[in-house]
Amino acid sequence: MRRNTISNHSHAAGLRRSLATLGILLASSPLAHGSGFRLPELTLPGMALSNAVVADPDERGTYPYNPAAAGLHEENSLYAGLILIDPHLKSDAAATPFGLVESNGESPVPVPNLSAAWHVPDSPLAVNFNVTAPFGLETKWPMGNFSGSPTDPTHTKVELINFNPNLVYRLGPDTSIAVGADYYYLRETVFDTAVSSLEGDGAEWGWNVAFIHRAGDWTIGGTYRSSVEMDVTGTFGLPFGSQALQLPPGTVLPAKTGIEFPAMLQLGVHHAVNEQWSVEFDFERTYWSSFDRLDISAKHPVAGWVPVASDVNNWDDSNAYRFGLRYRPDSLNTWRFGYTYDQTPQPELYFSARVPDADRHLFSIGYGRQLTDTLSLDLAYMYVRFEDRTVDGATNVTYNGDYESDAHLFGGSLNWTF
Repeated sequence: MRRNTISNHSHAAGLRRSLATLGILLASSPLAHGSGFRLPELTLPGMALSNAVVADPDERGTYPYNPAAAGLHEENSLYAGLILIDPHLKSDAAATPFGLVESNGESPVPVPNLSAAWHVPDSPLAVNFNVTAPFGLETKWPMGNFSGSPTDPTHTKVELINFNPNLVYRLGPDTSIAVGADYYYLRETVFDTAVSSLEGDGAEWGWNVAFIHRAGDWTIGGTYRSSVEMDVTGTFGLPFGSQALQLPPGTVLPAKTGIEFPAMLQLGVHHAVNEQWSVEFDFERTYWSSFDRLDISAKHPVAGWVPVASDVNNWDDSNAYRFGLRYRPDSLNTWRFGYTYDQTPQPELYFSARVPDADRHLFSIGYGRQLTDTLSLDLAYMYVRFEDRTVDGATNVTYNGDYESDAHLFGGSLNWTF
């Protein structure tokens, strides 16, 4: 009996080592890099201004960026919008001599956004509720695109929705504060290679605080959203099985990991130049340095829960500098323009083909029309130009090469006041 027990323990230990080796190959560019892209476009008016709206006292499209802004308005409101994202990503880091190869994920990607505000009668209180998608991505490379290995990354996808209720308190006619909760619902994650797949979902709570203060023609505002540490559960699949692990084709194992979505700070100053023109400058910092490590485990039928990846990401905190310009020639029409310079958090050493990021420039334009006394329409377009990036010092040398990216965003929204 003792010899059998020792044999079983040795067998389980061998399976743990084999599964860990396979998992590390799978996760050479892991889930951490898969959630690296933030989506700051929360409303159509915000997108038209390149998201420089955190201190805007006039736009109701400000509420998902800064819930405290609802305290400067008296009417209740309901907003619904849809943004379509059309990304293009190419790389020449392929193992085969195809030149630039394009990632062919779903395009365009629809991103809905909702916002509502209700003011308690005869009270300085208001309630604001927003539904947005602050993080998300998809890349889909041809099979064996990099080293030619079956463990090269193929499909990567992250879909996250934030349900954001807020309590708003008006301190005076020109000052308001807000506190709220962020319920992050990770609807879907996909991290595939030619020989394995990793899928999962999860949910967790965070919190946010906000303020806005108007002094004549000038307004300042800011928001802070906490980081969110989320447990993610799902499956680790081996469609072709594994002889080393003694697992048949089609094996699917339970899997789990943890993801920390970063904290975010946005501060802005808004100036009403005259009745027609206004400008705003925002500074935003995303605290990606907290997103430093990822550990993935799978449950083997013999060895139990074993680590299949332990990856160091070492991303940096990153800054974005946003500028917005609005022109209202009359009471019915509004034109919006914007520009942002957004820094990548991804250092070259930890560059990943799952999310090949780079510094980027955002250019935006939008048009708004007051359709009735209570209903308005907003349209917006944004062009995102990523700086071309040449990588020659990545830890995974198969990712070394040239990367080119850009994206087109467009959409429309309706806002109803009552």
